[in-house]
Parts: sequence; structure tokens; C-alpha cells
Amino acid sequence: MNSFLKIFRPDSDVYKMNSLPESWLKFIYQKKFFKLFIPKILKGLELDLKSGLEIILKLSSINASLGWVVNLGAGAGYFCGLFENKTAKEIFNDQKVCIAGSGKIGGRAKRIYDAIKVSGSWDFCTGTSHATHFTSNVQFEDGSINSVLFFHNQVKIEESWNYFALKATSTNRIVVDNAMVDERFIFNYSLQKSFFQYPIYKIPFLTFARCCMLASFIGSSECFVNNTLKEFNLNKSLSNLLKRLKEHINESVKTLLYFSELFYEIAGSDKQIRKETNNEFRKFVLNTNKKISNEMCKLFNLLPMKITKTDSLAHQSWRDFLVISKHFLLK
Repeated sequence: MNSFLKIFRPDSDVYKMNSLPESWLKFIYQKKFFKLFIPKILKGLELDLKSGLEIILKLSSINASLGWVVNLGAGAGYFCGLFENKTAKEIFNDQKVCIAGSGKIGGRAKRIYDAIKVSGSWDFCTGTSHATHFTSNVQFEDGSINSVLFFHNQVKIEESWNYFALKATSTNRIVVDNAMVDERFIFNYSLQKSFFQYPIYKIPFLTFARCCMLASFIGSSECFVNNTLKEFNLNKSLSNLLKRLKEHINESVKTLLYFSELFYEIAGSDKQIRKETNNEFRKFVLNTNKKISNEMCKLFNLLPMKITKTDSLAHQSWRDFLVISKHFLLK
């Protein structure tokens, strides 16, 4: 953690930026944080799920925007296994590969011979300033839904993030106008096509994405706790409340990492994750959001007026936490 803090100094200036500092991105590329879940043969780290989540947790506890960008960028590495081997190598072998995208069905697609003609717009695409590729969901003429990968030169980026937090995540709208997409770049979240030896791609996508999102959420709550301890002298009542919140956070981390090991082990043995296990995990995610959010609100309400100052790191990390808590994967 200390070595990370030397690079990712949680400076308040970051909260005024619309993308991560170049020095931070340079370190992310150097450490291959966008390639946590990409095979080693494609210059990725090929981490197990637990190890990848531990990095997202750590980065999110330093700065929520940092953790969010790595969460979404690294999480998109899952798509590597959804392309044919040759196509996956073409996309993910790049040292700086990073995919920004949206799960929204915001476009229309029409087949023209061996290509797909796509138009549409998609909000909430994180990392647009440094993304090499973009993905989105589109509806075809027959009513079917598939995902499409675009290259950077096929996409127009429109600044659209008018929310009060996660400012440095470069989250914007992408617009595509009659782009011609090769059939090779159409994929399906539930159809693995390559790298069958890597268990990550055998975990259902929503389960995998929910793990990454929860790591970002828990880490952002820890970021608020850390900044609160730095900026406030807490009385006994507040100290006890903070202690209870930290206990919830620590317990949530343990349970998340337990599930991550379980999912990875099941996927590695070529078995299906039981519906009951997935339901148990979803219940844990919902309860974690509710429990930590309630404790965070209690603490925020009892802190002095300074917590409302917009240049306070505690205040800014509080805002980040609130936005992350609203993500649909945590509901």
C-alpha cells in the first residue's frame, strides 16, 4: 500500500480533473493494471479472481476514481475470452489496451454482406480519454441483441458526465454513426470462444462484474474512512461509530474474497456455479451495500461542518462513495 501511495498521492487536485493524471496512467500501464484478467500470452497478468480484486480494493481505498477506472478497464479484459483466438490477440496484445463501454442497448445494427452497419449512442462509458477500443450492446433487425467492439477511430466522444463525483474517471457518452464493423468483432457475453484454460472467462459475466464492482464499492468506503481519520479529531462516540464501520468493511472484504476463491475454483474445475450459490452472493452484495451505506450516513451526519467543504478529501471521497453505491450491480 505504501508503495502505491507514493505514486497515487490522494491530492485534492485529482478531484478537479476530468481524467486521471498522466503519471497515474503511466504507472497503471507499467503495472499492467488494465490487464489483470488477460492471459500472459497476451502480455497480461492472468490473475486469479481474488488477486485481481485485492488490487481493485487497494486502489479504490486510495482514490475512488482510480479504483473505478481500473475496475472498469480491467473488468473489460473478460471480453478477451469471448473472441476467436486470432481476433483476441489482435485486440488485447497491445500493452496499453483498455476498453470503455456501456451495457445499455443504445444502438441499431444491420447486416450488410459480411459486415455490420451500426449507429447509436451510449452513456456512462468510463475511461474514454485513454481507451483504445469501445464496446456496446446493439439490437439487430431480427430483434436479437449482441455486443459490438469498435476501434477508437469509429467513435465520437461527447462530454456528458454532469454528476457530482468520480470526476477524474473520464466517463462520457460515445456516439457511432453508420460504422462498418467486421463480423469478427461481434460477441456474446455468454459464449466463450478462446483461452479455455483460464477460469476467469468461465465465471458468468454478471457474477464476475459484480465481484469487481463490489471491490470498488468497499474500497471507496475505506477511502472515506481513511480521509476522515486524517482530517478530523473524533470524539469517543464518533470513534466507536468509525470502529464499527471499519469492522463491517473488513468483514465484507473477507466474505468477498471467500466468494471470489469459490467462483474461481468452481470455474477451474469446469463446473457450473449453482443457482443457490449465485443467489447467496447476490444477497451478500445487497446486504453489504445497505449495511455499509447506513453506517456511512450515520458517520457523515455526526461529523462537524467541515465535512461539507468541497475541498475536503473526506467530503470528496464521500461523494464518490455515493455515486458508486447507486450502480445497478450493487442493487
